[in-house]
Amino acid sequence: MADDDTRVVITGLGAVTCLGTGIDALWSGLVAGRSAFGPVTLFDTADLGCHLAGELPADLDLEGPFASWSARPRRRGDRIALLAAAEAMASAGLDPLPRELAPELGVAVLCGSGDALEYEDTLDAPDDPDAAGGPDPLAPAAD
Repeated sequence: MADDDTRVVITGLGAVTCLGTGIDALWSGLVAGRSAFGPVTLFDTADLGCHLAGELPADLDLEGPFASWSARPRRRGDRIALLAAAEAMASAGLDPLPRELAPELGVAVLCGSGDALEYEDTLDAPDDPDAAGGPDPLAPAAD
C-alpha cells in the first residue's frame, strides 16, 4: 500500500484506437457516437462466425519515433503501445525525453488483445525463438 505522501500526476495521455490515433480522434469519435467496426482485414474469417472487428486504420504508421531503439523487430502490439506512449510524452511536454527524467517516469499501459496475432504465431511455431518473443527491453532514452 502506498504512503499517504505518495502523489501521482498524470501529465500526458496517448491513444491508438480503431477510432483513430490520438486522444482528440478517440474523444471526437466517442462523442459523435461513431462505430469503428468493419470487416476484418488482418486475417481470413471465412471459417469464423464473426467477420467484423474494430481494427486500427490500415494506413497507420506502426514504426513511430522509437523504431531505432532496438535492432530486434517489435511485435505489432508493442509498436502500438509505443505510439501511444510517444503521444503521451509529447502531450506532457517530454518530447524529446530529457535523459535525466527517465528514472522518474512511470507508464501505465492499457491494451486490448493487441498481440493476438503474434500469440497465434507463437502457438504455430513454439520452437522458433523469434516467434516466441520474450522480453525486449527499451533503452532509457533515445540518443
